[in-house]
Amino acid sequence: MATENTVTTNIARAKFAKAHKGDITLPTIAEIAFGDGGHDLGGEPIPPTGNETQVPGEFLRKPIDDTDLPISTTLRILGSLDFNEGVGKHVSAVGLYDSDGDLVALKTFSPKIKDADTRIEIQWDEKF
Repeated sequence: MATENTVTTNIARAKFAKAHKGDITLPTIAEIAFGDGGHDLGGEPIPPTGNETQVPGEFLRKPIDDTDLPISTTLRILGSLDFNEGVGKHVSAVGLYDSDGDLVALKTFSPKIKDADTRIEIQWDEKF
């Protein structure tokens, strides 16, 4: 995924700092969510600030499909919006939630109209 409208949230960054200090154990990425509120009236993506706590216009949250380590410093997260999910929505935001239920990453983009003949697959690479 491109990075121009992608952000690691402030909640996630605070958790990274606390985990590195030894105060907490970092929770795993558990869910992916899709929303229709990541764009303005003209269809342009609204850049995320990092202060978001929920995917804009969130209409579906579900467990991630899979994770992988293609190289030792990259976590690849896979998620999907299946054929029967989100039909008729103008998908323009996707986010990742950790096992604590906190939004840890968000991406906004131009709206994609979701129909019943379309499956949207997300491959999200977290690079460390």
